[in-house]
Amino acid sequence: MKPPSTKKCRYCAKVMPAEAVYCVECGHFQSARDQMISGVTIGGLVSVISVLALAWTAVNDTLVLPYSDVKGHLLACSAENVTAALTNLGNKEAIVTGGKITQTWTGTGPPQERALTPLETDAILTGGKTTRVHLTATLDNVPSGIPPMHKDVQCAYKVRIELIGYREKSSHFEGECPCIPAA
Repeated sequence: MKPPSTKKCRYCAKVMPAEAVYCVECGHFQSARDQMISGVTIGGLVSVISVLALAWTAVNDTLVLPYSDVKGHLLACSAENVTAALTNLGNKEAIVTGGKITQTWTGTGPPQERALTPLETDAILTGGKTTRVHLTATLDNVPSGIPPMHKDVQCAYKVRIELIGYREKSSHFEGECPCIPAA
């Protein structure tokens, strides 16, 4: 059986070719799909792609929760300086605000604590990156009579680095380094 060669317009009932998607008599497309396809131009496609890209950026910023999550490792410690490798696993910045270093000895003297201050250039930890951070110990209020370091005394530095993450969330990193005795 041969398919019909004509059909009637859905809107005005005028006879038109069977493969026609647009009625020249009344100016209507025969389906919504045909109407959408007929209006597609390169400029229209570029506009739609641009709008979709902007929408994706807005949705991504909204749905992916911003956060800071800092992990670290102490690289070097001394009574005056601390160097740490801090990695921000989050997607927003964190700031090193300071910290403290506590020097302890086994069997001799009380622990000695000093404040730590980061160098300005090291203070910001970018999301998704590892930063080498240098902190300097303040030498104010150092007690006199600190036992000299020698091979028979076990010594350790306990370090606490204070951080402020995204939305001013406070956190810290703690680590420990052995003291290096004088030769």
